[in-house]
Amino acid sequence: MKNNIISGDVFTVALSDGDKSLGQVIRHDKRAISCVSVALFDHKIRGVKNNKELSMKHCISTMLVVDDLFDDLNFIKIETKKLSIPKKYYPYEKIIKKGGVGMKITNPANVVNFLEAYHGLSPWDMMADNQYFDKFLITPNKKPESLIYEKK
Repeated sequence: MKNNIISGDVFTVALSDGDKSLGQVIRHDKRAISCVSVALFDHKIRGVKNNKELSMKHCISTMLVVDDLFDDLNFIKIETKKLSIPKKYYPYEKIIKKGGVGMKITNPANVVNFLEAYHGLSPWDMMADNQYFDKFLITPNKKPESLIYEKK
């Protein structure tokens, strides 16, 4: 699937409640050693039909993910749409241009964990670093108020 990933690909991420969260490929960038830049959105859908707006208003995170993302059955490509994420939000763009030293690359499991916690399906503070998921947010004001915490 790696060769078929293109900018604008919209994908679903299966959640434990049966719903799906939405993401979009920003760039499949060979400069970032087999990584895909993705945007994640606050939407949840049922099925594979997407009628949700994929804009900065709904973007909660942009990150680099290893490009075997679509080899994981939790991630299903459903369509391709025009990107609406401004370049200034592309993850690590300046660092990639300088060789990529210092980038943080996320694995697909952490994407699922983040989205599960974002949608209140698992604890926001489940990782050893209680603020781990806060660092994924595009801005602090994207943090939902209805989160679950296990460590208080």
